[in-house]
Formats: sequence, structure tokens, C-alpha cells
Amino acid sequence: MNIKINNKSYVIPELTFEHFVHMEEQGISIVDAVQKKQAFAIAMGFVCIVANVEKDEANRLVQQHVLGGGDIIGLVDAFMNAVMESGFFQKALGMKEAEPQKGPKKVVKAEVATEN
Repeated sequence: MNIKINNKSYVIPELTFEHFVHMEEQGISIVDAVQKKQAFAIAMGFVCIVANVEKDEANRLVQQHVLGGGDIIGLVDAFMNAVMESGFFQKALGMKEAEPQKGPKKVVKAEVATEN
């Protein structure tokens, strides 16, 4: 899967323990965010992973995305798609493992406006 942020395409990696830790290091409890349906926290944490940035830069990217006419739901959907492909995240979040998806990987577009 890929995601487009600021006109740059990022490969969405298979989510692993390392990504879980990176989100926690940024102050995001992804377990709490998913349980409480905190879309903004999920989007920010996901951008930390795919763009390989720290919290402040992820916040800026998500803010520019919204100001540029995008919505948070695209980012959250891309995260949830990645979760469904990650055995570790499914177990960590207490989700039932889904059957592996067949066919080509999805490309998720969530464009983030560049700062003028």
C-alpha cells in the first residue's frame, strides 16, 4: 500500500512492534486512541510512521492536510487497512486476525497540501 502526502508517495510498511513503540514515543497510545475513536491522534501517529517524522512534523502535515481540503478519515482508513495486514497490531489492539487479502495491494491517496 502507498499513501500520498504533500505530493510525495510513501510506502506504508507492515506495522510492527517498532512502529508501535515509535507511536508511543511520540506520546500516542494507539490502543487508547483506537478504543476512544480519536481520529486525529490516529492520523497523527500514522503520519509519524509513514513519513518517518516526529510528532511536531506529523501534526504540521496533518494540519496542512485539513487546511488544504483533505479529511482525517482517509488517513484513519489507511491506518486501519495497514492494521488489518499486521498480525502484530491486530493482536496488540485485541482484534481478531483477518484472512490475508488476496490480489494487489491497495493504494490509498490522502494528499496533504504544501505550505505556501
